Amino acid sequence: MSDSEIRAKYLGSRSPSVECFIVEEGVRAVGFVQYHLADDGRQGGGMDLVLSPSERGRGLGTAVVEALVRFVERHLGWERLTVDPDLSNPRGVHFWRTVGFTPVRVVTDDAER
Repeated sequence: MSDSEIRAKYLGSRSPSVECFIVEEGVRAVGFVQYHLADDGRQGGGMDLVLSPSERGRGLGTAVVEALVRFVERHLGWERLTVDPDLSNPRGVHFWRTVGFTPVRVVTDDAER
């Protein structure tokens, strides 16, 4: 991606439909999380989380997910939150199940996936 594409995608131009945050521990940036409104007009949306490989397995991802879930429930009134881990990443799929997400369906009709 070019710098302008990154700015357009992650620096607020899609707000409030998409909100992006840097995950920090102390003064170190260790990841990225975002939430986005659902396309279907229902009260909810999706989220994405990426942590640096060296930061995984220490509970930080769980804490970030729990904080974001609380935020969208309390402040946005969301009733559902969707994640879409890559099925070729069993560690990622396991993480989402561990933090309480339940598989609903496998998406095969998205040309970008």
